[in-house]
Amino acid sequence: MKCAILIPGFLPVPAVDGGAVEVLIEEIINGNEKFYRADIDLYTIYDERTSNYKYKNCNIISVKPNVLIKMYSLIYKVIHKFLGNGEGNSVNTLAYALAAKKIIKNKKYDYIIIENNMRIYELFKKYRNLVFHLHNDILTPDKPQYLCKEIIQTSNNVINVSKYLAKRMEQIEKNDNINVLYNCVDFNIFNCDKYSKMDVLNIKKKYGIKENDFTFVYTGRLNSQKGIMELIEAFKIINKKYKNTILFIVGASYFGKNIEKWHLKYKKDKFDIDIENALNGMEGKIVFSGFLKHNDVPSALSIADCVVIPSKWEEPFGVVALEAMAMKKPIIATKSGGLVEPLNEKCAILIDKNTNFVENLCTAMESMINNNNAREKYAKNAFEHVHKHKEFDKNNYSNLFFDIILQNKKGRYDE
Repeated sequence: MKCAILIPGFLPVPAVDGGAVEVLIEEIINGNEKFYRADIDLYTIYDERTSNYKYKNCNIISVKPNVLIKMYSLIYKVIHKFLGNGEGNSVNTLAYALAAKKIIKNKKYDYIIIENNMRIYELFKKYRNLVFHLHNDILTPDKPQYLCKEIIQTSNNVINVSKYLAKRMEQIEKNDNINVLYNCVDFNIFNCDKYSKMDVLNIKKKYGIKENDFTFVYTGRLNSQKGIMELIEAFKIINKKYKNTILFIVGASYFGKNIEKWHLKYKKDKFDIDIENALNGMEGKIVFSGFLKHNDVPSALSIADCVVIPSKWEEPFGVVALEAMAMKKPIIATKSGGLVEPLNEKCAILIDKNTNFVENLCTAMESMINNNNAREKYAKNAFEHVHKHKEFDKNNYSNLFFDIILQNKKGRYDE
């Protein structure tokens, strides 16, 4: 079969700048190279670095909108704002989608797969055999409800990354085309056996962390929804009592941009300033790696005595949880949306985020520090759990993805 894949339009694919959705799209492409299921045209925003990637079963089409398309995109954006449909995507993202649509107009595909961008779907909604791959909550104020309903009604298949998202979608309208495929992890990259004790010591040394420091690790974007401010507040309380503790933060406010106050390279917003203020007096205790490429994240996780996922919002899923589980790490996580689906209470301390959040974080963090046997048990159970389920293995991801599309499986998830 012949498929087109349209990316969300914010970061390029292959995922040279990271991005959870972009990495997963790349997994579909890579899996299809090993287990050929489709001839794929991948429409990506232009980035010269993607030209270094060559595939046998995938043709990378770099989309460069011309001036007229960009002007039309601006008008389109203004009209939607005037109609009260929200501002939607940036002009550049809309221009990418319109330019891609112009190319696709002269081609024939068995399926057009649209990745996690409702506005792009809207531009293609009259096409047949559309597949919408949803990675984010659809019931939020910034998502126009008329468009949510249109996606359910007009798509051949809606693939959700969690049961949580599927059930949220069914609150809008029940339909047999709503399916679930969990995100995956690369067990070859996220492999705890690759890191010896000496490797871990060297990585700690690189970041100025002492051998015996108990290290809490956070990985992900730095924004208010992710609970990073509450984690910093909880850690400051913990560190007053346990002086040999470190909070190691892997991430940035946006992909590829470091947020360290001594190395800011972009305009600060209020949240950046709040983080800077929260860091006062914590030099050497709260350590930032800045943005790391996906393949470098396992090295950061390898030094963790505990991984903390303090999400305040309802997470669509929990890729960070899968990665920590694969690295055989104990986890503290909030009871948040789809985050609890790969986890359970045998492999993580799950805490309430709605009441006494900071206090709950402190209690869980102190428990991890003081109970070595429990930590080891959580880590062992997490490792066994993630390897037990084939849907979490990236080697199966592409095949499962195309299975759903081709078989149009109904009711793929249990209530």
